[in-house]
Amino acid sequence: MKGKVQFKILFFVLFIFSLIFVLLISNETITIADSQKITWDPNTNFNDGIDNWKYSRVNYVGKLDISKDLRLDYTFGLAQDTNGKVIYGGDDTVIRDSTRNNQSTYYSKINTFLDDNDKYVSALFQQGWKSQMTQLESTSPSSGDFMLVPDRTSSAVSTPDYSILTNFLSGKKHYQGTDANGKPTYKFAGDFIRNNNFGHYDLRMEVVLRPSPSNAAIVQRELYVKNVSGSTQSFGILYGEDTQLNGNDAVPIYALEKNNGIYIQSSQYKLLFDRSLPDGPSNYVVSQYNSASMDWTKGFSPANFSGTGTETKNLKYGDLILGGSGGIDTSYTMKWPYTTLKPGETAHYVSSVGVSQPKYAVPKVTKTYTNKTSTDGKNHIGDKLNFDLKIMNVGYNSNWSFTKLVDQIPDGLQIDPNSLVLKNTDGTTSKLPSENYDATTKTLTIPPALTVPDGKSASIQFDTTILSNAGGTTIHNLGIFSGIDAGSDDAEERSYTATADIPIEKTAFDYVFTKQVRNVTNGETTYKDSTNAKPGDTIKFKTQFTVNPASANSLNENSFIYEVLPKGLVGEIGSAKGTSWRNWISRKN
Repeated sequence: MKGKVQFKILFFVLFIFSLIFVLLISNETITIADSQKITWDPNTNFNDGIDNWKYSRVNYVGKLDISKDLRLDYTFGLAQDTNGKVIYGGDDTVIRDSTRNNQSTYYSKINTFLDDNDKYVSALFQQGWKSQMTQLESTSPSSGDFMLVPDRTSSAVSTPDYSILTNFLSGKKHYQGTDANGKPTYKFAGDFIRNNNFGHYDLRMEVVLRPSPSNAAIVQRELYVKNVSGSTQSFGILYGEDTQLNGNDAVPIYALEKNNGIYIQSSQYKLLFDRSLPDGPSNYVVSQYNSASMDWTKGFSPANFSGTGTETKNLKYGDLILGGSGGIDTSYTMKWPYTTLKPGETAHYVSSVGVSQPKYAVPKVTKTYTNKTSTDGKNHIGDKLNFDLKIMNVGYNSNWSFTKLVDQIPDGLQIDPNSLVLKNTDGTTSKLPSENYDATTKTLTIPPALTVPDGKSASIQFDTTILSNAGGTTIHNLGIFSGIDAGSDDAEERSYTATADIPIEKTAFDYVFTKQVRNVTNGETTYKDSTNAKPGDTIKFKTQFTVNPASANSLNENSFIYEVLPKGLVGEIGSAKGTSWRNWISRKN
């Protein structure tokens, strides 16, 4: 016999414990010329996942490998010399306040670019260089990066007037750190203070550059905003870039699948800007850049912050949005929902850029779920969730060989192994054997053995049920996608990760109900979710029913234990033992 034996057993166990944490934080104050002081610790003010930030007076350049010679690089500020070669840091203007001139902004600008065997390949508009000073001023001067607008109907949004960095980010400081994988991360932090006709704001901000946690060649440009005032504050956030690819300022812009963003492409390179990620933009628009009076909201309908964008057109992967002929200077704007923050609250905004070259794949992995039971937008104990673990290849004339998916089902979810389905690249589906799930380790391991070409996707889907011990928690579920890039020089298997966070509502009767088993005859000493047994073996069961002391409802004192033994099991009279149980009723099936 292998598998779980289910019982309907109730008994009351009361378990109370307390944990007291004392957190001592030392504030750091760094004095910088021409900047105001900030006295808050960059490692503790935002939950950005990095705890080793260190102040830096110069910039550094992070690198993400695509192939032996091609990389996606990221930094704030300058990263090339007058000969068009990549330099890996040293720009000391990152500690200076950004400046403005007409439609341009200078210093500390977000800079993502291609590094082709040390050749600098621009991905943003950048001016020609005649001297070192001109270089420092000309890192993406026409791009708005992150911009803040005060009203839902704000329009005529220009780079100098609305860019966060160039609008007096008080006490701006530059930091470097590393993520959980040891990859470089960079950020600016400072205070956004206004008390004029623009608005009344007392906000704390940081702009972060970091690699995507999926391990793909994707860089995330992130903004954190915290309300440090004593009153509610409201605003809108935009992200705008003036596109350029390898010196071509009129590069065409194409659609990603299902309105998930855009990509730009030449005969040599491809860059994609994806919005389908946690805290990603809700709207986006592609428009012609106007060097005389650029308005980053002009492409929306209506042409202000409240407008909708290109996402309403239901474009297919590869559809041309703008450009292609006539030398149109292209740009794009990403937009998030209008934000209202109460005192102490923090908002998070994420934009991303990825890169490829002909023959190289760029796996884009996602893990999403749909609640098949509740329609109130919340997840409840007993609800059935359908998960979709999807891999899409957004590379360039490439193929990705999908070799393995591993997903360890977390506590709080019970998978239905008979619900496993593979959705192929052509849209057809096929049922997968339940043996792909190991109930002992709660691990799903599937070898799809299929190839995913450009613009195509494949996914694995299954159903789970939310268990009682998940009430009032957020379940974190990680999927690991492994495969081989057919165009790669080494043909090495690489892994990419996607995470889903599932918040579960707390019930009025807050309890945890677990049932485990061990085979005494086999010498098992610990209880598990399942065991192997043969006729004549003695097995023991352990059931625990715990009511949270803070539960709104309690267990009735007249509650009793009721069990139906399945066929093949015979209970030993008098063997039942428990803590704080009142009655035990046993029935044979």
